Amino acid sequence: MKSAEKDMSIEKLGVRENLSGRAFNICKYNGLTTLGSILRHYEVHGKFSNIRNCGVMANNELLSLVNKHKTLLSKPGNIEDKENGASEKNVHTLLCEMLKRNFKTSPRIAKKITSKNDLSKGIPIFTTLKLLIEEGLFFNDQERYVFKNNMAVFQNNQVEVLRKSADHLRITTERVRQIRNNTYEKLISKMALFKDIPLKYLDLHRLKKDDALPVVRLRYINEISDTEDVNFTTDLINLVLQIILEEEYSLIGNIQNKIFQKHVSGVYFWKHSYLISNNLSSCCDFPAFIQHIHNLKLEKAQKSKTIEINSLLKSYRNITNPVLQKLILETASYIVSMEFPDNYKEPGRIIIHRNTLKTLPEFIYETIQDAKEPLSIFEITKNIKNKYPNKNININSVKATCVKDPRFISMSHFKYALSEWEIESERIKGGSLRKLTTDFLATRPEPVHIDEIIKHIRKYRKGIFPGNLKTNLKLAGSSRFVFYPGDKVGLPGKGQ
Repeated sequence: MKSAEKDMSIEKLGVRENLSGRAFNICKYNGLTTLGSILRHYEVHGKFSNIRNCGVMANNELLSLVNKHKTLLSKPGNIEDKENGASEKNVHTLLCEMLKRNFKTSPRIAKKITSKNDLSKGIPIFTTLKLLIEEGLFFNDQERYVFKNNMAVFQNNQVEVLRKSADHLRITTERVRQIRNNTYEKLISKMALFKDIPLKYLDLHRLKKDDALPVVRLRYINEISDTEDVNFTTDLINLVLQIILEEEYSLIGNIQNKIFQKHVSGVYFWKHSYLISNNLSSCCDFPAFIQHIHNLKLEKAQKSKTIEINSLLKSYRNITNPVLQKLILETASYIVSMEFPDNYKEPGRIIIHRNTLKTLPEFIYETIQDAKEPLSIFEITKNIKNKYPNKNININSVKATCVKDPRFISMSHFKYALSEWEIESERIKGGSLRKLTTDFLATRPEPVHIDEIIKHIRKYRKGIFPGNLKTNLKLAGSSRFVFYPGDKVGLPGKGQ
C-alpha cells in the first residue's frame, strides 16, 4: 500500500492535495514527478527552496505536503527536525557527497578540509573554496592564473593589466578578457552547488537563516576571513554568501566591476560591497541613492551645504511602514559613512563641500586650518589633491601663492602656517631664520652669543643647531650681521 502511494503521479497528487499551480510546475520542472520523489528530495535536503524557482510560499506548501505524508518517510518524525542541528558525521557525509558528485574528488580533499576545521559548526565554505581552487578543481590553469592576477579576489594582491597577463599566457588581450568573464561566471555557477546543501550544514558564521541582518557589517565579513584563515577580499566573500543566501540577501556595489577593477565613466565606483536584507533592498533602490550622492559631489557647489539623508531617501524608497523606513535610514547611513566618509556627518546627514569658485589661496587656507599645524608646500599640495582630485594644482603654484598671500607666513623655506596663528599662539612666529635672528638682535643693546640666539629661535623652529645657523647668517653677508670673537653675533651699528 505504501509503495503504491509513493508511486502516485504529480498529476494525481495535484488534484488530490489541491496543489497550487506554482508548486505543481516546480515539481514537474525539477523531476519530482511522484510523491516518492518528493519525499526522497526532502529526506536528502530537508527543504525545497534549493530547487529552481521555488520560493518561500512554494517551499512551505511542499513541506506541508511532506508533513501530511510523513509516515511514508524512511524515518518518520517531526518535519521540523530536518531543520535542527547538524552532527559532524552528517556534515562530513554531505561534504564528501558534494565533492564527489560535483568535483569528482576522492575523500582526500574532504579529509584536508575536515582535519583543520570544527565541523560541528558546518562545512567551512571559504576553506573549501580555497582548497578546491588550489587543487585545480574549480578552474583550469589559464582560468586560475586570471582569477589570481586579473580579479580583485585576494587581499593585498595587485590586479594586473590585461596586456601583462596576455604576454604571460601568450594569448591576446581580448582572450584574457573572455577568460576573465568565463571564470567569473564559472565561480558563480560552481558556488551555487552549495545551495544543494541544507543551510544547517553550512558554517554561515553570524549569518543565520532565521536572523537576517538589515545590512551585514564589514567587520563581520572580516571575521569570516580571519576565522577560516583565508585571504579572500570582502567582495569575494560577499559574492559567495549572496549566492548561497539569495533568499535572504541582495548584493549591492557593482560587484563585477569591483572584482574586475573596471571603472565606467559617470558610474560611481564603490569602495565596498554590501549584503542587504531582501526585505529592505526590495523597497529601496540603494544603488541609485548612492549614485545620486556621487552626482551631487560632482555638481558645482558654490558653498558647502548639509543634507538630511532621510530627505534624499524619499525618492528611492517605496514603503510607508515606519519600522522599515527606520531600518532603511540606518542602512543607508551606514553605507554613506563607508562610501563617503569625508561627507558623512552624524546623525544621518551628509555635507556637500563647496567645490567651485574657490580660489587656490582658499584651498591652501582650508588645508592648513584642517591640519592645525604648519605644513610644507608638498603636504599642502598632496592634501588638496587627495580631497579634491579634480583640482588642477602643482607645487610651484602653491609656493607662489603662499609667498604672495598675507594670510600665510613662512616657517621655513618650504613650510607655511596661518598668519593669524602668530596672534593666537606664542609658539608660532613667521619668517626665515635670518629674520627671526634680526628681530631678536634688534631688541638687544649689544652682540649676543650664538647659543642664546639658538635658544630663542628654538621656541619657533625645532631642530636648529648652532653650526647650521651660523653658516646661514654668514651667507647673508656683513651688511646684515656682524660676527665677533667668542661666537657672538650682532647687527651693524651695534658693536661691542
